[in-house]
Amino acid sequence: HHYVVRKRVFDLFSNRWLDGLRRAGAFRDKECVVFGVATDYCVRACVDGLTAAGARVRVVVDAIRGVAPESTEETLASWQAAGIRMSTTREVIDQLRNISR
Repeated sequence: HHYVVRKRVFDLFSNRWLDGLRRAGAFRDKECVVFGVATDYCVRACVDGLTAAGARVRVVVDAIRGVAPESTEETLASWQAAGIRMSTTREVIDQLRNISR
């Protein structure tokens, strides 16, 4: 599945529909690829929400950007400590190409 969700605040799961999917277990054991801005706010809230929902999260490190260097570094370090997978755009595209073959 591919979801595009409009949001008005930094936490993606403030959207009731998406939060309902999360609560229903729609993301459990699914690989979720995350990218965007800002690493230390919006992206972090998304990664944390998906991880708490039991998803296998993959962050596209060349497709994120933080607001402040210190909080961005802290965020990246916490993801690495939690075992969040880090990928590049090229790796994600290559994986998608292999799946479609």
